[in-house]
Amino acid sequence: LASEAGQDVRLLFNGEGGDPLFGGPKNKFMIIHNWYKQLTGEDTTKAYLSSYHKFYDYLGSVYRGKFRKQLIGDEDLESFVRPTLESDQPRSFLNKLMYLNTKLKGGQNIQVKIDKMLSAHALPAMSPLFDRALAEFSFTIPTHLKRQGDVEKYVFKKSIDDKLPRPVVYRKKAGMGVPLNHWFLRTELRDYAHDLLRSQRARQRGYFNQKLVRRLLNGQMPENAL
Repeated sequence: LASEAGQDVRLLFNGEGGDPLFGGPKNKFMIIHNWYKQLTGEDTTKAYLSSYHKFYDYLGSVYRGKFRKQLIGDEDLESFVRPTLESDQPRSFLNKLMYLNTKLKGGQNIQVKIDKMLSAHALPAMSPLFDRALAEFSFTIPTHLKRQGDVEKYVFKKSIDDKLPRPVVYRKKAGMGVPLNHWFLRTELRDYAHDLLRSQRARQRGYFNQKLVRRLLNGQMPENAL
């Protein structure tokens, strides 16, 4: 897609940033956690990391040796997230989530992927909703205007509801699912994955825990997974 677009335009705009800066739908489960954490006793930092990283609980056992140290480093992810969630600022729990989402999901995930895809075809990626001034302004907006009942990004939607059809503005969030399980268990990608991760060369490198890799390639969750 980037290759085709690059034949006609010099840069591309994208709409990334609306969810992290205006209280998007993925905050819902963390908000529910925050309401009931005294009953469940679940640690908020671990709950956050588990909700945004499917294999957070297994990071320490997936990688091995020096490769593990290079990827994870001396400090674990909790040491990055916990100070924000347990600090006095921002005071609002939703704003704490927004701050982390902007730094982690925005700055270290979404924007990186977009930049790599487009820069490979000499296309600059422009993300107006991640503009610094807009990002800073979003933290001054009262949280009840970001999420109102079950309507996420409320104030953002109100700002454009006279410019787009209502079904477009207020439709439910729908993810763009990718059938990875089917691809890696039922198509030619299965052999490719096995060759890449289970070959003699891969085992000699010692990057990954082979027992865990074998379970995943066979469509099984790690042992002791819920």
